[in-house]
Amino acid sequence: MARSRLPKRWAGVLCLDFVNTVDYHATDRPVDYLVDASVLVDWAVDAGAVDAELAAGIHAWVDRHRERAEAQLAGLLARREALYRVLLAQLPSGLHRPTSNSDLRLVAGWVAAARRHAVLVPDRPRWRWDWPAEATLRRAWWPVAASAGDLLTSGELERLGICDNPGCGGLFLDTSKNHSRRWCSMAICGNAIKSRRHAARSRASRDR
Repeated sequence: MARSRLPKRWAGVLCLDFVNTVDYHATDRPVDYLVDASVLVDWAVDAGAVDAELAAGIHAWVDRHRERAEAQLAGLLARREALYRVLLAQLPSGLHRPTSNSDLRLVAGWVAAARRHAVLVPDRPRWRWDWPAEATLRRAWWPVAASAGDLLTSGELERLGICDNPGCGGLFLDTSKNHSRRWCSMAICGNAIKSRRHAARSRASRDR
């Protein structure tokens, strides 16, 4: 089977790469990459949430439990959109509406459900959280939900940014020294907007 096309990852943190699995998120015609449960597993491998060996087992589970897997995916995508709205509400005031209680409950419950399965593992230079090698679809999203909890409770949330391309809606962590990042990616939106502005200036000059 041919590998599904996966979105580029430029956000800087796992949970933001997850909410960015939708292109044109800020428009009324978003394009979703996660079209079925198998694509979610492929994305989880690409994002480093699961390794290839475990992913093979998860793919086998999805094949055996297709209806159950698609139902789980639908619930997961609802949580992705709730997380997206929660994160938008963290951006400068006046930009987006406050977070709804239903979104807060959905995200908080999702994070808590994942945390119940985390395992503390001795490592160097410090211990770390890890996850059981469970070959089910939920193993693909446990690290994503945990990442969301980590971001929402850390100072890194202050570096949350949104692409300046009005139709993009992509979120990222702005790690530049002076918080000057404007685009999801210069190659994707930055160059496109600059080319559009240059063309507009050229037309305006010709019309004078």
